[in-house]
Amino acid sequence: MRQRMLIPIALAFLAGSLDAQAAQPGENVRGRQVELRLGGGTAHQLKGELLAVDRDSAWVLSKNQVVSVPMASVYSATVRRHGLTAEKGLIWGLAVGVGAGLGLTIACSSVDDTSGCGGVLPASALLGLAFGGLGALSLGPSSRWRFQPVVAESLARYARFPQGLPPGVLELLKGPPPES
Repeated sequence: MRQRMLIPIALAFLAGSLDAQAAQPGENVRGRQVELRLGGGTAHQLKGELLAVDRDSAWVLSKNQVVSVPMASVYSATVRRHGLTAEKGLIWGLAVGVGAGLGLTIACSSVDDTSGCGGVLPASALLGLAFGGLGALSLGPSSRWRFQPVVAESLARYARFPQGLPPGVLELLKGPPPES
């Protein structure tokens, strides 16, 4: 009886793990989050939403202000692909494992012979953690793309305005002029 239960449990966890890996947030009108490292040896970096990139400059919305960075000073760029990290994959795997284990334990307790029900919850939690760990192996490296050297055309496709900053948008992003 115990072996017959393990196969559906393992298949359910495998399906959940594969689904979590394939889950991608819907396309967004905003640019991706970016971290630009500036100047070869310095530790100066700029984080924010990538607005636009052209041959000469990159515009980043950082802390409610638009910053223009010369492309020649960008040493490397890291673009956030999605928010599902390895840690979140492990947490989701464990949560699904414990939830499934609780459900199976409750279902198992309703039968006459409950002698094999004690190990269902720990086994389910371990299986969830194992499949979450397998998913986490691919989630960590896939959550970010790194560009070095930085080519403007490669980086531009992750910007809010991949074709370049439209005329007048910079003034709108900066806000109204201060009142005198």
